Amino acid sequence: MRLRSSVPTWRLVLFWSIPIFLRIAIPWLHISIITTIACFLSYAALWCFPHNRFTPGNPQYRWLCFLVVMMLHFSAHFEGLVLVLRNYFIVSPVVLADSERYKTLPEHILAFTVVQGGLGVVYGTLHFSLRHFATMDAEAAVKKRNGENLIGNKLKLKEGADQKISLSYSLGDISRFYPRFNRGLIICSRIVLFFALWASLVSVRRPLEGTIALCGLCLTVVSLALRLARLW
Repeated sequence: MRLRSSVPTWRLVLFWSIPIFLRIAIPWLHISIITTIACFLSYAALWCFPHNRFTPGNPQYRWLCFLVVMMLHFSAHFEGLVLVLRNYFIVSPVVLADSERYKTLPEHILAFTVVQGGLGVVYGTLHFSLRHFATMDAEAAVKKRNGENLIGNKLKLKEGADQKISLSYSLGDISRFYPRFNRGLIICSRIVLFFALWASLVSVRRPLEGTIALCGLCLTVVSLALRLARLW
């Protein structure tokens, strides 16, 4: 029996890589548009998330991923998404194609890097969740067939001394098997959250400076993404 999931891994990698290809192939395309496209692709991927498997008492991974993507998409607002869309209708195409006129700011490059990193965590959570549920389905099928060994190489189920089948992967295994890695994520998340709070206080005193607000948003998303990675 082959371990199957709703979304193949190569599709998730392709979705994550499309914004990078757009950035390289179309340098004049504003980075806020690329961020919007990247978030729309992640919204589409989240539709395949097996949310019906969770009970109200279990973590709602789908909504955590959706929250991360929404916050990443909000960074496009600080990059001037509304003004860019307006210019696409009223400015000549020759002017829009001039990459030197619309040079990307360093803080926008930093925000785009955070977006790609956050989406990588979202796609990773989606991949591990689908793998977990596919393994559960395969285990149920094995038990239904009276424990016949029909598992292929990709499933890698092992039988313990008590003749009980144990899963090769379940959500949270990485944090359980590597506690130091989990503690490192906790420490990094708290440090980043402290700097995010500091940036939010500075942005309150300087509300007209969008760069500070953008940095605060990026730090908040990084902290939330690190917490989401702990669920792996």
